[in-house]
Amino acid sequence: MRSVAIVTDESANLEKNFARAHKISIIPFNVLNKKGKLITISSNQEEKPEDGLFQSKDSFFRYLEKIKKKEDIPSTGAVTVEKCKQFIMEASQGKKDVVCIHVPKELSKIFENVERAAEIVSNNTGCKVKVVDSKQAFSAQYFIVKEAAELAARGEGIESIVNYVKRIKKRVYLLVGVYKLRYLRKGGRVRKLKKVASLVADWLRLSSVITLKDGVPVPVATIPRSKVESWILDEIERIVGFNEEISVRINYSGQPTRNKAERIIEALKNKFKENLKEITFFQIGTLVGTHTGPYTLSVAVRKHGYQEITSETLAEMFKRSLLKLKKNESTLNRLNIYPVIDADTGRNFVYTLSNLAENLDFSSIEKTTGQIAWRACENGTGFSGTAMAAYLSGFSSYLAQHHVKKLEGEALVAAMEAGTESAYLSFRRPREGTILSTMRVSAQRARECLRKEKDIAEILKEAYIGAVKELLESKQQEIPILKRKGIVDAGGLAFVDTLEGWLEALGKQREVEEFIEDFRKKIKKQKSTLTYKRQEAKHPGFCLKIRIEGLVETAKEQLAEELESLPNPIDNPFSTVSNIIHIHVYNQELLEKVMAVCQKYGRAYVLKKSPLSQKEFELIKNKILSILGKLRALPKLIAWSVYWFGFRLFLPFREIRLWKRTKDLILVSKALEDVAERKEAAIFIFDKKRKIKYSNKAADDYAHQNGIKDIKRGDDVSLYMQPDFLREVKDKLFYLGKNESFRYSSPFYSIELRQVYVQDKHMGAKIEIRRVNQLSF
Repeated sequence: MRSVAIVTDESANLEKNFARAHKISIIPFNVLNKKGKLITISSNQEEKPEDGLFQSKDSFFRYLEKIKKKEDIPSTGAVTVEKCKQFIMEASQGKKDVVCIHVPKELSKIFENVERAAEIVSNNTGCKVKVVDSKQAFSAQYFIVKEAAELAARGEGIESIVNYVKRIKKRVYLLVGVYKLRYLRKGGRVRKLKKVASLVADWLRLSSVITLKDGVPVPVATIPRSKVESWILDEIERIVGFNEEISVRINYSGQPTRNKAERIIEALKNKFKENLKEITFFQIGTLVGTHTGPYTLSVAVRKHGYQEITSETLAEMFKRSLLKLKKNESTLNRLNIYPVIDADTGRNFVYTLSNLAENLDFSSIEKTTGQIAWRACENGTGFSGTAMAAYLSGFSSYLAQHHVKKLEGEALVAAMEAGTESAYLSFRRPREGTILSTMRVSAQRARECLRKEKDIAEILKEAYIGAVKELLESKQQEIPILKRKGIVDAGGLAFVDTLEGWLEALGKQREVEEFIEDFRKKIKKQKSTLTYKRQEAKHPGFCLKIRIEGLVETAKEQLAEELESLPNPIDNPFSTVSNIIHIHVYNQELLEKVMAVCQKYGRAYVLKKSPLSQKEFELIKNKILSILGKLRALPKLIAWSVYWFGFRLFLPFREIRLWKRTKDLILVSKALEDVAERKEAAIFIFDKKRKIKYSNKAADDYAHQNGIKDIKRGDDVSLYMQPDFLREVKDKLFYLGKNESFRYSSPFYSIELRQVYVQDKHMGAKIEIRRVNQLSF
């Protein structure tokens, strides 16, 4: 295996000794003063600002502070492709492969220059050169470069290093406190930072805290200058999981911010103690200082995730879940329409998870999960609460049976699968589209993630995303009332809330906050639009929770058969967990018959008896909430009406502009169609539903040769594809990245599949088919 060299740029703010020790090559930027002189820090303490020489970084920042006119602020620029090529060539000496890790292309042209230089070097030397967009900068880029260099020193190959970098760059969180905004205002680097707003902020002595999202600077807070450090510390506490190990890198500009950096370091050491693996700080260089100014503090947190879950962490996960469920209890009650509309799912689930994490035995993960499961079985109430109790019972049983000492990724996923199986087996007639489906899909997604990821927090994040998608769009929905009313299963939502609490405890919620926000908006809409008739909520009968002391496992099947043979004219989600059964009965007479049957198998007594009919005050409250939900939409309806029937009908200036633009687009599309018609490749363009929107003449020829007379717009594209190709594609069709393509070759054709995006929105895909060794069809 060939050795690998690491190349980065000056924005990473690496110490020279550090770079030398880790054999990292650093490509500089051009930082020029107003006279066009290259700014450098003198090695012999020479100070000539007019010639770009400064005796120290502090001297440079003092110089920046004195500048009054924006045209006097130094300018920066990426070095040329030729210069980048020289650095990469030097790094590749000795036939080394090279990994180049750079500041995002959204921030600097250096990324494009390095890409072009890398291609030249690779072609000339035969060495592999990979260029990676770090999507980070400053102190965050430090961790990515450092860990890549450590892998290279251990002899890892280039593909392994690149894949590792792509994974960890999502686990580095950057916060940059900019105390004075005029330098950013001049550079125009922060898109959402408006000039007028930044002027007002400087006047009011407010600071901006900025982070990077997909390489783009985004302001996350505007706060008084005196509160920047405390805000950053609070934010770090929110993004770091319970007992999670972290590393911190701090960069500061001038001497005043050095003092602030030292205070943050002390606070972090006191807060995280042994969980703080590394903490370093270093002064910002002239490049970053030019853009952000002399009063800048950059803090990056490298989250190391969880290779295993301790008992204490597991307890914290359940505490956070309970808080999440209490917060969403009213929503769960409102959406509770299956198996009956009795508005108690929220209450039942909160009760099921209450006190699970209090006063636990932390001596082993076996004992901790055993106590959690036992309490859940004791508390488990209602259809969803019983399912959750069964899930935790199966989860705990797996760990006990396999004598698991450490709850690592494999054990966690296997326990989730066992929990899901236990939940399904606890019901006589398990139904898809309920809480059971979310459990099943979350376990499946966790298993898929485990194949490429060992971090438990990452595994649970994927499990959560899978559960949400299943909840919103169940592929096997078997509950007619949920289909009819177009809402999610309340129990499934409660399980998703539980997973969300787990994510919050493990510091992962921030990573999916946009996904969660979109999901919650959909739930809020369902809650506000849900209506049902009064008689639907007036359901006869009772929900029973019965304990049978002395019930043996082998007798459960016979007990279930006897209970099911009783005349019970209601849909009954009968379940058994441990020695507790959950059953719905039609009336008091049937209740007595159920108890008589249960007494045959042990000493039976009712733990809970609640009516299936929704209480009157709940009906009235839900009706009022439904009306209020509709009233909230009234202002939007009025605004929409004014817009359409006012401005757009009587003042159709926008329509005239769109009509003119449409004429131009038609002209362009016709010209492009002509080019496509003359192309030798068969082209199919289709939307997200796989319906064909365009095909060229070569595609018609391809279809004819496969026995198809005509291609019809609106047909499913799979009708025209080879079965072997479709088997290869499977679910890859809409999981390809923006710039990725999927290629497939058969003895006769080569096929390339590529996604089509319009303004970052995924619209569909394009397939190009070429006959092998021939120019045309």
